Amino acid sequence: MTGTGAFANYYEGPSHVSLTVQAPCAKALGSLAHIFPAPARPQITALTIALGSEEPNVAAEGAIALCKFADNDNYLHMEHSRTILEAGATDHLVQLVNFGEPYVQIHALRLLCYLSLNAADSDALGKAATLPALLTFSRSQLLTKHEDIRQLLMDAIAKLELYQLGSSHGRPNSVP
Repeated sequence: MTGTGAFANYYEGPSHVSLTVQAPCAKALGSLAHIFPAPARPQITALTIALGSEEPNVAAEGAIALCKFADNDNYLHMEHSRTILEAGATDHLVQLVNFGEPYVQIHALRLLCYLSLNAADSDALGKAATLPALLTFSRSQLLTKHEDIRQLLMDAIAKLELYQLGSSHGRPNSVP
């Protein structure tokens, strides 16, 4: 996908684009998430880079946009989830869940839960210590303000625990 101006440059990474347009670019990509065919690597890579932004609003918009790729409402959510993991989002997300601003944490948490549910067998989730991050957040005061995400978090924890239990007993790395 090519284009002109800041939107096209966004694919090179947010460092090449002014802070004033990074969040709107991420928001635009998220709005179009349902029309991108899998694997949508350029779009997902740009949004994954946004997760690493030092600007909290950019990281939040990146997480919100990636949620639209990984949400069950997106027909290709399983394929997009794998692409998000391949793009290296897990380390950024664990960092944001553990240390991000509260409004960034909740969006990063939602995305991390979607990825855990859609691709629990991914090595990237284990290497980034996703389960400990989710377990720690499950005891967070911030969760009391976001009851809508509690069940999603509990489902993600259960799925990751089930996968880890199965893989530690030498069972195949697949989770129902």
